[in-house]
Amino acid sequence: VQEFVLELPRTGVVKDMLAVRVLPPGRIITPGMDGYNDQLSVLFNSGNVNNPSLILRVYTIAGREVYRTSFPPTPVGMGWSQFTWDGTFNVRETGMLPAGLYVFVLGVEGKVFRGTVAIAR
Repeated sequence: VQEFVLELPRTGVVKDMLAVRVLPPGRIITPGMDGYNDQLSVLFNSGNVNNPSLILRVYTIAGREVYRTSFPPTPVGMGWSQFTWDGTFNVRETGMLPAGLYVFVLGVEGKVFRGTVAIAR
């Protein structure tokens, strides 16, 4: 599990925190609808941050954008929400992407985090 916590400067004494987790461990997804590692999940716990600015994009290694989503993510309980990606296109076309390595870019309150995710079939 990749996990990081952002301190977001706001007006006032206390800094707001935004916790982010990326699942599955190893970031290999096997979209087969069998319930095991079917999707990449990016979970957020926004703490004191109301409506944080969030965006998730996925690119091929060659730099072609294949997926994009933004706030609001889906609530999953206990203050956590999530974005998910199941290995499909949603930019300019639809359907399943081939096996391979992809880059995800997570924009959170003006900060950018990058990582890789592999699709195995």
